[in-house]
Amino acid sequence: MGIVNKIFILYHSLMIFANDKKSIRALGQYRDNMSFNALSRVVKSEDPEIRILAMESLSRLGLKATIPLFVTSLKDPNRLVSIAASNILIRTGKDVVPVLIEDLKHEEFEQRAQIIEILGKIGETSAIPAITPHIKEDEAVVRLATALALARIGDKGSISLILQGIKENKIYFSFTPSGLEDDLKSMDLYKKLFAAYPLAMSNHKEAKKTLLKLLDTNYGWTRCFIIRMFADIGVPEDIERISSMIQDEDIWVRRAAVEVLGEIGTSAVIPVLIKASNDNDSWVGASATTAIDKIKAKGNSGQRTEDSGQKTNEDQR
Repeated sequence: MGIVNKIFILYHSLMIFANDKKSIRALGQYRDNMSFNALSRVVKSEDPEIRILAMESLSRLGLKATIPLFVTSLKDPNRLVSIAASNILIRTGKDVVPVLIEDLKHEEFEQRAQIIEILGKIGETSAIPAITPHIKEDEAVVRLATALALARIGDKGSISLILQGIKENKIYFSFTPSGLEDDLKSMDLYKKLFAAYPLAMSNHKEAKKTLLKLLDTNYGWTRCFIIRMFADIGVPEDIERISSMIQDEDIWVRRAAVEVLGEIGTSAVIPVLIKASNDNDSWVGASATTAIDKIKAKGNSGQRTEDSGQKTNEDQR
């Protein structure tokens, strides 16, 4: 049977049986309009599992036309679907950047934070002008995502902007290494916090100790901010401390903890994440499940899944 006939049969199978998982998986092998049209229809299924499966098959087609579908799925009411869409966009890489930048102009603050986080993980410097203004937003979660994204991209001007802080809150920071050392000893929580991050990025031991101590602060957003820093600076010795934050009373802190454990965790932390998967916050539970999958996927390679996934995707193009 020729490839055209196979695609035709799979296409009509999905038109009749929208939840045919075998057909959904198989169509991901064929880069053509018929496969795209069938999977684009199925990605709107009422079944979250089917939506995720359809997105994964669409991602294998390697077509730019699939990108808007993944961006739309970021707003899916099912957290697992949203996470899957986010991971696919990160793997896809720089091709999604212009679409995300345009979408960033129109979304509510939670979606803006999510898009900024994705842009930071992709690491494309062309996104910096679009991301930078959000460092002054009213919503703390957007400022947090912006600071981390700019730090991930690693632009020197962006790091300076982070250190300058948000003037509306009268938070000011130093710009020189010696100034950072002084700020690290400051009694001002915010000076200490924002000085510790860039210093810890350069393997400054005291800065890392400072961040770990600041996890005891009473401010939930501060704990959340610090935990997310450990996605960049965390080592195996930090896993136990981050794991303890899964018990935090603040849901944003718990969400950050399980997501970061997916980045830096090993198989030893899976029992903790299994417990977290039953959290009364559905986002925490879904993120814990995703973290478990990421740790299992890493295996013994030591690579983060989005990094290896992006490489695979580029190799296939």
